[in-house]
Amino acid sequence: MASFTPQQQEAISTLDRNVSVSAGAGSGKTRVLVERFLKILQERKATAQEILAITFTRKAAREMQERVRKGILERLTETLDPEEKTYWQEQLQLADRAPITTIDSFCSQVLRENPVEAGLDPDFAVREEYQIRAFREETAQAFIQKEIQQQAGDVAALLDLYPADRLAGILTALIDDLPAILALPGGLAAPYEASLAGEEEGKIAAEGALDALLEARDQAGPKGREKLEVLAGQREEIHQWIAEGCYDRAAAALKPVSAAGKVKDLVKEAKAALDRLQVLSLDALGAEQARNWETVLGRFRQTLLDTAEAKEMYSFGYLSAKAVDLLEKRPNVLLRYKSRFKYVMVDEFQDTNEEQKKLVYLLSGGSSQSLQGRNLFVVGDAKQSIYRFRGGGCKRVPSGPGRHRKNRREQHCHG
Repeated sequence: MASFTPQQQEAISTLDRNVSVSAGAGSGKTRVLVERFLKILQERKATAQEILAITFTRKAAREMQERVRKGILERLTETLDPEEKTYWQEQLQLADRAPITTIDSFCSQVLRENPVEAGLDPDFAVREEYQIRAFREETAQAFIQKEIQQQAGDVAALLDLYPADRLAGILTALIDDLPAILALPGGLAAPYEASLAGEEEGKIAAEGALDALLEARDQAGPKGREKLEVLAGQREEIHQWIAEGCYDRAAAALKPVSAAGKVKDLVKEAKAALDRLQVLSLDALGAEQARNWETVLGRFRQTLLDTAEAKEMYSFGYLSAKAVDLLEKRPNVLLRYKSRFKYVMVDEFQDTNEEQKKLVYLLSGGSSQSLQGRNLFVVGDAKQSIYRFRGGGCKRVPSGPGRHRKNRREQHCHG
């Protein structure tokens, strides 16, 4: 084996589980990918056509294929064993057709190989970027107008916040991120709903703090006692406001009472309790808006996919979503690809968007939601992302605790 660091050698040689490598530019990650490919061949774990290697540029795919071919030639030349020579000659022939490809090309291949199941003409063409951009803008505008005509309640609520043109612009800007947004655990409203789970306890705390303050009103100074007497006269009304969620009105009733004298701490506690409830009222509004956004985004994404299919306006994003949908809904098709590829390797994993990550997980273990296989090798650098416009991001780079925890050995590749 060529000169590699101990960490690189471990990444190359660990073939019985999932491996993630955190590696930056110039760290030798391409050499590691190639050497791992050759190691699999050397151990006869798979043939050159049974290793799926995904890169993010055609140039990187060509470079990797050339290096794999060169590595096979070196082994063919070095061995004197006739059986070994025959084996490496076979792998050299297979290497020309080895599935070393970009994720876009692979998605296109899956759809072309299964046109009936995918419902696509196998001769489909990917449109130019300017065509896709114009199509997206037109589809967003038409979607908003149709929703207005149908008097959709969630869209009407959003139109109270944004003009129609602005809302259409936001939808267009979010298109590449829609798979990730709509896949958030618990939905968009989850953080707000988690906060609101403590609302009843907050109400009890506020009621208790007010009662404690009013019971101690005789300890306040003359002016303070006078204001607290007024507050005591409003106690039932304040109770009703808190019960109904009118926290602003309850807080306004307490505002004239100063935090001074012997009741200073009690006043502060009561005001703080009502302040917390006021924050919760904002969370309630946030949850409602998040739910509106989620339902609108879901319908918009489906409209976008349906319209793209009807107009044959195919983008790489559409094709990756279509490929994932095909593999999820057609177990027989998925099984065919899982059987075809004994190992899956992905370079620049930080650039994968939600749909592409689902595709990788499906090919590795058969589930789009979690990594269930033991044959995945990924390389990622959280510090860079070359195709951000496709919705790629750094959060999935498994350089720390994350979604590759199960069956995962993390390696770090340093040049």
